[in-house]
Parts: sequence; structure tokens; C-alpha cells
Amino acid sequence: MKFLGEVKDRGVVSFGTVYLGASWLVVVVGRTLFDVFDLPRLPLQLVTVLLLMGFPLALAAAWYYRPAGRSRRRCRR
Repeated sequence: MKFLGEVKDRGVVSFGTVYLGASWLVVVVGRTLFDVFDLPRLPLQLVTVLLLMGFPLALAAAWYYRPAGRSRRRCRR
């Protein structure tokens, strides 16, 4: 349970959600454009594979660059 608390505190889940959403948008827009312009599918497949391979790396970067307990908060002035 401590690990899940760290994951939540560091914002890894929210970062992963944003990454998956942006990746989905890239793939959907790419697929639409490739269909409209009748382009070969190989580049789109490569982009999809690279996005999937980058997901664990993005989660690791989110874990590493956002130390626990230092979440973004608004300053009161």
C-alpha cells in the first residue's frame, strides 16, 4: 500500500492518463489523415509502436522528476 500511495503522491497516474489520452489522439488523427490521403500504413504503425514503448519510460520519468510531497500548489498572496 505504501507504493500505491507514492504513485498517487507523485502524480504518476495522472501523467499516465494524459500520456495515454494524447497518444490516442495522435493515433486517431493520424489514422484519419492516412485514410484521407491514401498513405501507406507502415509509418502510422511505427508511431503506434513507439508510443506504446514510450509509455513505461514516460511513467518512469514522471516518477523520477516529481519528488514525493512536492505537488504543485497555488501560492497565496
